[in-house]
Amino acid sequence: MKKKPIRRQGSRYHLTRSEQLSLLERVVSDFVSENPFPVEFKIRVQWALNEGNWRDLILLADGIARTVYGNRDEHILFHQFASLIRKASFIDLGIDRANAALETLLRVERRNRLMNMLFRRRRATPTAWDAVVYQMQRYIVKVLSLGERRDETGFRNPEPNLKKILSNCRITSGAAVGVHGNATHIERKLGAMWTVTSSCVDLAFSAVLLNWHMAEHLLSPDGGIVCLDPVELRKRFNGKLAVIDYNKYDSVPKTAKTERGIAVEPLLNLFIQTGIDAVLREKLRRIGIDLSDQGRNQRLVVEDDDGGPDGWCTIDLSSASDTLVTELVKDVLPASWYDLLDRVRSPRTLRGDQCVASNRFASMGNGFCFPLQTLIFAAVCHVASRETGGSGDCSDFAVYGDDIIVRRRAFNRTLELLRMIGCVPNPRKTFGSGPFKESCGVDAYNGQDVRPAEIKQLDTIAQVYSLHNQFLRRPHLRGITDRTREGIRRFVGEHRKYYFVTNSDPAVVHPLLAGETYDCGFWVGQDAVLSSPNARFCRNTQTWYIKVLRLRAKADPQANGGGIPLLWAALNGASATLPFVLRRSVMYSTSWFSTGGVCVSATIS
Repeated sequence: MKKKPIRRQGSRYHLTRSEQLSLLERVVSDFVSENPFPVEFKIRVQWALNEGNWRDLILLADGIARTVYGNRDEHILFHQFASLIRKASFIDLGIDRANAALETLLRVERRNRLMNMLFRRRRATPTAWDAVVYQMQRYIVKVLSLGERRDETGFRNPEPNLKKILSNCRITSGAAVGVHGNATHIERKLGAMWTVTSSCVDLAFSAVLLNWHMAEHLLSPDGGIVCLDPVELRKRFNGKLAVIDYNKYDSVPKTAKTERGIAVEPLLNLFIQTGIDAVLREKLRRIGIDLSDQGRNQRLVVEDDDGGPDGWCTIDLSSASDTLVTELVKDVLPASWYDLLDRVRSPRTLRGDQCVASNRFASMGNGFCFPLQTLIFAAVCHVASRETGGSGDCSDFAVYGDDIIVRRRAFNRTLELLRMIGCVPNPRKTFGSGPFKESCGVDAYNGQDVRPAEIKQLDTIAQVYSLHNQFLRRPHLRGITDRTREGIRRFVGEHRKYYFVTNSDPAVVHPLLAGETYDCGFWVGQDAVLSSPNARFCRNTQTWYIKVLRLRAKADPQANGGGIPLLWAALNGASATLPFVLRRSVMYSTSWFSTGGVCVSATIS
C-alpha cells in the first residue's frame, strides 16, 4: 500500500481524523499481511483499503463477527480483524448515526407499546403467563425483603425503606437536565436550578432534609452559622426548583454505523435514583449477585464444559434497558416498590422539539435501571431453573445487567420467558451450544481466552498507546501482531515529540482521573527503552529514568472553589487533586519516571 503523507493539523497529543484513518489503514494492512488469511480475503481487504472503501470493510467485519469458526486460531484471527474496524466511530460512512440510533429507539418504542397492550390483556384473561408472574413475584419479594426487620409474626417486610434510600442519595458527576457538557461537577449542580418531575418533588425535599450539605447550601449558600428551619428550607427549596415531566434523549458514539441512545434525567430525580440503586445493589448482593464485580460471569465463561445439561450457556439482549416496559414492572414488583419507582422515573422523553410518553419504564441513564433489569432477569432465570429441575438460586445462573448465564437444561426455557416479557435475545452474543461463549467482556473458545483488541477512538496519543499495548496484554494476540505493533510505533515515530516507551505495562503506572487507567507510552522491551532518546541515566542514583505521558485534570475556570460544594467534594473524596474539574477534558504533560515507577521531576510541555 502506498504510504500516505501525514497531515500535522492536530496538536502533539491529538490526532486529526485524517491521521486516525491513516493509522487505521496501516494497522489493518499490517495485520492482514502478516497473518495466514486466505489469498482472496487479503486481496479483498487490500483493494478496499486502496480505494478507501470502508463500507465494504464494515460489511465484511459485520459478517465475520456473527461467525464462530472451526478452530481457536482461525477464530482469533478473523475476529481480531473484525474488531479493528466495526467499532471505529471515526469512520465516516455517510450515515447519520444519530438518526440511526433514534430510528432504533422509535422502533423499540412501537414494540413496547404493543407489549404494554399485551400485558394489560393478559391481566384480564387467565393464561399460562399468570403462573410465571406469580413465581417471579415470589422471587422478587424474597429479594426485596432481605435485610429488612422482621415484624411480630416473623415476616420480613418487602416495603421500600425510604429512610435508607433517601440517606444513600448522591449527586453524580454525569450530565443532568439543566447541567450538561463538560462542567457537571458538584458546584455547577448545586448552583443551577434543580430540575425535577412533579411526582418526585416531595421525595426530593425529604432527601434534602436528610442531606445536611444540600440543606445548608439552600439556607446559607455563602457559609456561616445555619439554623435548620423546615419552613424556610421548604420555601427556598421550592424557589430552587424547575419542575419538568421529561428526560432528554441524547446519543453517544457506539460503532461506525450507529450511535447509542441514552436519556439524561432531571437532576433531583437522578439524585433519588442513586439511592434506590444503592439499596437494590445491596439486596442483590445478599443473594450472590454483586453488581460491583463482573468476575463471576467472567469465570463461568471460561469454566470447563463437558456438553452436558449442567454446562453453561450465555445470553445477551438487544436494547435491554429500553425493552423493560411499564406494564411488566407493574406486574412483577410489589405495589409499593412500583409506586416508588414510578414516582421517581421520568414518564416522558423530550426528543428534539417533541415530548412523548415513554412506553419503557427506565432508559439507559436512569440511576436504578441497571439493578432493576438485573433483578427482573434474575427472576426469569429463577423461574426457568425451577421449571427445568434446577435449584432456582444463583448456583444455577449468573446475571449482570443483560449479560445472562444459565445452565444448558434451562437455556431454551429462559429464552422463551425472556421473549414473553418483551426482550429480544441478541443472536450475535447468545450461545447455547458450541465451543464459544461471551459475557461481561470475556470471549472464550473451549475455555480459552480469545477476546480481540478493539478500536473505538484514536483521537489522542494515549488511545494509540492503548491500542498497541492491548495486543500485548492478551497473550493470544502477541505472536500475530508483531508487525502491527511495529507499524503503530513507526507511525507515531514520525511525531517524535510524543514517542514514549516503557519497559512494563504502562496502564498500571498512573491511575486516570476517574479511577480508570490510561497508557503513558508504548510497552516495549528493555533494550528499546534504554536506546530511546527519552531515556536518561542518573549518576547520582545509578538509575535509568524514562520520559512518559502524563494526564492531569483540567480545572473548571468558572468554579469558585469554596463553601459547601468544596466541603462536599472533600468529604466524598475526589480522583483528581483539583476539586472541580471538567468531565471530558484533560491537560497533557510529560514526566520523568524511574524504571521502578518513582517520579523525580515533571515539566509541563
